[in-house]
Amino acid sequence: GWGQPSADELQTALRRHGLARGSDPEGYLPRAAEMISGFLQSDLGRRVAAEPSAVEVPLVVRYEEVTIRGSADLILASETPLILDYKTNRLDGVEPEEKMADYELQRGLYALALARARGLDEVETAYSFLEAPDRPVMKLYRGADFDATEELLRQTLAEITGGRFFGGPDAKYRPCGKSECPGCRLLSAQIM
Repeated sequence: GWGQPSADELQTALRRHGLARGSDPEGYLPRAAEMISGFLQSDLGRRVAAEPSAVEVPLVVRYEEVTIRGSADLILASETPLILDYKTNRLDGVEPEEKMADYELQRGLYALALARARGLDEVETAYSFLEAPDRPVMKLYRGADFDATEELLRQTLAEITGGRFFGGPDAKYRPCGKSECPGCRLLSAQIM
């Protein structure tokens, strides 16, 4: 099931997600086709096609009184499991490694959740920015990496519960305010 989807299949999927309406004025269809083709032809894409995997796998991490739920795009059932997350971000000349700063906590939480759920000592992660599918950002998580993720989670939760995480006067992160930003659209009602 890892073949290139037809234009009709892509158009249907894009419409289902609210993209590519009408005549596809923003070029979502060719961009999506190019991203999928690039991934399928990459070393990581060939590895994914050759190994057993599960898609949209729910993951849960419990930390003190907080439960965090997420969903891994794909998990390869290797001896050391690999969690794969696809990113459709525009890179705009920035290397994939530079984009990872925004995803370090997510990547660590996914690895931590899988390690805890399966009693694993190691979990591999791959973030594939589909504009550069030949350069996935890989990381192998082990003991100290899980500890560092828990510490980052503790700090982040303290910022959230203290009102210093997003959008307030002392916030660590500021909304960008761009109308096309999914995060700003999603959180606009909650930003004071």
